[in-house]
Amino acid sequence: MGARDGELESLPESGPPVAEHSDTVSDGELLRWPKVDLHLHLVGSAAPDTVAELAGRHPGAGVPTDPAALRAFYAFRDFPHFIEVYTAVSGLVRAAADIEALVVGLGGDLLAQGVFYAEVTVTPVTHLRAGIRADELARALESGAARVRRDTGVELAWVYDISAGDGLSGARETLRVALDQPPVGLVGFGLGGSEAGVDRADYRDVFGQARAAGLRSVPHAGETAGPDQVWAAVRDLRADRVGHGIAAQRDPRLMGHLRDHGITLEVCPSSNVATGAVPELAAHPLKDLLAHGVPVTLGSDDPPMFATSLLEEYRRDRADPRSAQDVGENRHPVQLRPGPRPAPTDGRGTDALTPPRLGAASPTGGRSSPGWRVGACRASHRGAGPAGATCPPTRSHRGPRPGTTPRCGSSARVRDGAGPGRGKPTE
Repeated sequence: MGARDGELESLPESGPPVAEHSDTVSDGELLRWPKVDLHLHLVGSAAPDTVAELAGRHPGAGVPTDPAALRAFYAFRDFPHFIEVYTAVSGLVRAAADIEALVVGLGGDLLAQGVFYAEVTVTPVTHLRAGIRADELARALESGAARVRRDTGVELAWVYDISAGDGLSGARETLRVALDQPPVGLVGFGLGGSEAGVDRADYRDVFGQARAAGLRSVPHAGETAGPDQVWAAVRDLRADRVGHGIAAQRDPRLMGHLRDHGITLEVCPSSNVATGAVPELAAHPLKDLLAHGVPVTLGSDDPPMFATSLLEEYRRDRADPRSAQDVGENRHPVQLRPGPRPAPTDGRGTDALTPPRLGAASPTGGRSSPGWRVGACRASHRGAGPAGATCPPTRSHRGPRPGTTPRCGSSARVRDGAGPGRGKPTE
């Protein structure tokens, strides 16, 4: 990229220049455009050198201690094999200091890609079982995020998720930790892991309690299972966004529902290919989802494990001009914010989601691009009017103070003390 680790090459404060219309977007443009990553796992973001160092401390874990050997270790036979490898790597994280180190490393990686806001998924029960207390986990996340904010300007928020392999008992423990000892910046409640034999509807009550406490519903669904699980995520878990959700492509009625209700799919193409969910990038459902008007945000998922990054996802998407233009014209993905349960207007709630206001730090002009139209607040949340309509100003769409230049993710920042059990939420 032409930048040292943790640095972004010449990002202009006033936003990138607007090039003439072209189906080809340069690496420089992709790098300079502000980006958000809304589907990113903390453990899965660990750099190979970090994983190798942790493996050296715990040689019995079965994880290679040579960074070069991790490439072969990350060659997944199928999705169950991926879960096996991910579990082994997760088991290396055994101290709060490890958590903070992962957060700080992630911040530098994001800055180098021009990513200024990310919602990072953490699986608390895994860390509790490794000996990290819930309060230690929260403090490590907060401390790491504060260092990242101070050193890079990158803003991080958190999603606590249930590992499906832990069952309903693990779900209840995840909920307890999320509500009783959350980190500052906890915005979402998720469900990940294997979908085999796991019905999303079984988690209805747990998600209902999380939503009642102000957390937003962001479960994985339809990654390796069928569209029925995406329906369950939407109907039973009241999903605000759906992780992956690519099985929706097989159900036109479901795609129409996602489009009409502004439910964004967090699509991670390289992840789907690496785990065998999709045979190759050329066969990925992304183009069909976009063609049907489904709101989509690109995510990197577990980037080093899949030999990718968010910037690389845009580069790979750029190889298909039709897909690249469609992503550029798609509504901006919503960011989450903690807060009291919103008063419903359509049974789903309308003020639950906060699109960013990025102003001059965004691509502008009438051209299509593989970056989102991040300068415009587009109605991708429920009740805000017809699909694609511009959002009216509300409390949750406050702009920057006069005389200041907004930065990516600035509207999603959480004041100290916000979140469930941590004082007054951001308004």
